[in-house]
Order: sequence, then C-alpha cells, then structure tokens
Amino acid sequence: MELQALDQAELDQLRECSSKDFELPPHHGLKGRSLFIDQRFSKCTTVDDGIHFDAVIVTDQHALAAHEHWHRKTKMFWARPKQGFSGVLLDMYHQGASPEVRDESSVCEGVPASGERLLTIAFGHKYLQLIVDFSVKEVYPMEFEVCVLKEERRDQGKMKQPGDPGFERFWAEYYPLHRKLHKQVAGTPKARGIVRMSDILDGATGSATQFAVPRAFPRQA
Repeated sequence: MELQALDQAELDQLRECSSKDFELPPHHGLKGRSLFIDQRFSKCTTVDDGIHFDAVIVTDQHALAAHEHWHRKTKMFWARPKQGFSGVLLDMYHQGASPEVRDESSVCEGVPASGERLLTIAFGHKYLQLIVDFSVKEVYPMEFEVCVLKEERRDQGKMKQPGDPGFERFWAEYYPLHRKLHKQVAGTPKARGIVRMSDILDGATGSATQFAVPRAFPRQA
C-alpha cells in the first residue's frame, strides 16, 4: 500500500502550530548529547534558579523511524543544534485505525500495527527552524515505510542585511550553509524510504537514547 500525500487542509489540521511561531525547547542538561524529545509530554517550569526543563524522549517506533529517515537522508545536518536535541516531536495522529486497536504493537502481537501515523517533527539550526510532516506505516514487523510530506522553514531571529554591523562575518558563516539549509527532501526520490528497527538502534537516536535512559530511570540498589 502506497502512502499518499495530504492536501493543504489536511496538513494544516495535522499541524495546528503551522500558523504560529514555535519555540524550540531549552537544553535538556545532558552535555554532548542530542536527544529526540517528545514535546507533547515534556514540561518546562520556572523555578528559583531559572527554568527547569523535564525532557521526555520519544519512544514511539513510528516517530523514531521518521526521525532516523530524515537524518539519514540529510546526512545528519540537522542532528546537533545548540539546544541539544536531534528533533522535537510536536504531534502525531493515527490514521485508519479504530480506537480499539490504536495501541496495537507489533512487538507484542507479532504482526504490523494497523493504520499509518501522520506526525510532525521540528528540527533546529542556528539560522533556521524546520518543521516536517511525515507519514509512517509499519509494513512488516519492525520495518517501516516513511514518506516526507511537507517541509516548512522559519528564520531563527532576524537575518543580517548588507550594511548591518557584522554582516560580512555573518555572510561568511551563512553562505556555505545556505544550500543545505534550504535543500528540500519532500517531493524528491529521497522523500520515501524503508527504516528497520536495527537502523534506529544503530543510527541517530540509538546511542543518545541508551545514554539518557539510565539517567532518567536509574537502577534501584
């Protein structure tokens, strides 16, 4: 079964934040690690010594497959922003499954989970925010077909213009990155691909997640 691209109305419904600015989360506190964060469940609170960010990492296999597919096709260009995340899961919708089977898992049942997931992930860079819509379907147990449906780029802050103080320094840094920042995956042969669970474990999220889990869930003595 092929994954079909959504029309604009469906995409707008999937990504409710499309018409407003999205603020990327603060650093999670694990130095040298880029985590795939689930924004739906992470919490940011103000405390006496500043802002505390309780980061929840993504565990959904469909979202992990989309995340891995994106970083594989973009050669990890979006994987390590200064905030310390390799992606932020904003929203996910289970299409084509009744409420009774929406928690179905191939790990337990030995068969692919029914329906496909439509999800939105934000990626960050010093100069741009990138919000990407994906469609993901488990075609065999632990094997996922991923399709990049749409990309939306937003400037991070005000871009310097000729004549602005520091423009020459800015342009020398920005110009070599411009092509990679604006290179589209959606609508190209790279938009679609197969991701297996072994690819996820050995790829962009594997080592970071293995590092983070013991700290989030320490073993009891």
